[in-house]
Amino acid sequence: MKKVILTFFVCLIGVGGMENVWAGDKTVRDFHEFELWHKLLQYGLSPSGEWAMWRIQAGETTDTLFVRNIVSGKEYKYKETSAPEFSKDSRWIVFSEPTGEDVAAGIAYQVKLVCLADGEEQIFRGIESFTFTSDSKCLILKGKNAGDAVELNLYDLEKKRIKNIANIQEYTVDPTGKYLAYTL
Repeated sequence: MKKVILTFFVCLIGVGGMENVWAGDKTVRDFHEFELWHKLLQYGLSPSGEWAMWRIQAGETTDTLFVRNIVSGKEYKYKETSAPEFSKDSRWIVFSEPTGEDVAAGIAYQVKLVCLADGEEQIFRGIESFTFTSDSKCLILKGKNAGDAVELNLYDLEKKRIKNIANIQEYTVDPTGKYLAYTL
């Protein structure tokens, strides 16, 4: 019985002592401090696990895409990006970014392709959507030409050449990345 009473008093004193700890933390936070906190917008790993990417935004300011090699620490940074995607062989990353031109000019966004080994960049304008083929040999870019017709551009990543297919409606690529089917 003495142990129960002793335990009760120790707990009572302990809880009473905690009041001083809770009362001591009277820090008042300014509401505007929360604007400086970062928002994690997107994150991912390349298929090989060699590269990591994440997009953060501080307050209402511009978001930034970070791409870092996990082993070497090599890092790339890009402002105001969206829809980043790694190639299946983890050698490339592609994303959309503003052109920096007036939206009234007709081309508000462009697509940037980056070779992760050396940082070499290739820019494509007038593109609405993009994706890599599953064999990582081509980047498929879908956009509209000057006549407002939908066209498909196949960018060969090794040869750095574009093959254009105009006036398409829909397209699909087989799982191997070898065959492309489309409707006119």
